Amino acid sequence: MNNNADISSNATPSFQIPKAYLRYVSILEFFSFKLAAAEITNRFFTPIPFKTPKREIPFIEQSKVEVIPVGKRQATLHTYGSGSKTAVFIHGWSGRGSQAYALAPVLVGAGYKVVAVTAPAHGDNPGKRTHMLQFADALKATGEHIGQIDALLAHSIGGAAAFNAVATGLDVKDLVILGAPSSILDVIDDFCTRLQLDDRYKKYIEHHLETHFYEDVEALSPRRRA
Repeated sequence: MNNNADISSNATPSFQIPKAYLRYVSILEFFSFKLAAAEITNRFFTPIPFKTPKREIPFIEQSKVEVIPVGKRQATLHTYGSGSKTAVFIHGWSGRGSQAYALAPVLVGAGYKVVAVTAPAHGDNPGKRTHMLQFADALKATGEHIGQIDALLAHSIGGAAAFNAVATGLDVKDLVILGAPSSILDVIDDFCTRLQLDDRYKKYIEHHLETHFYEDVEALSPRRRA
């Protein structure tokens, strides 16, 4: 456990929104609110690609790698260990399955094999944009592919997806949620706050979600699904 704590302490700081992008949005807004809102909405669905850190490479190299279909998209599975029980891990926004590198040896030691899911448009999976419901679909596709899931560990937006996957049929024995948002509307609010945007953009994104995905977006929130 001490080794894991030492490794985990090297985590990179939270990503900061580039000032150049904030200026770009301001310029778009000067000409047209709808133009700026369309750009912001696209950004809301676009994860930031980060280079895989060296600390995660041994986990990747020691895992069995599989690609599974998720509708018209794909997810990548890294299976580590060969225990009699199965633990599935899914990352948060802009993350990757190999972030399970520190958890995996501990779980293997407890008798699990670990299946780490990299969601659509993350890691080496194709595509630039995705959303929470595709995370949920990736979890359900994983369940169909591997069978019984004894424990599901889910981080951040992956945690919100886990609640929705379980609520719509994914069977898991134990569910462990790490730092998931409790409200979809809070996610929108935080996103707009980071980009220094006013309430018009919050309402625009909410309307977009309810028009294209679910008529009551807050019904998908973990606090409601729970």
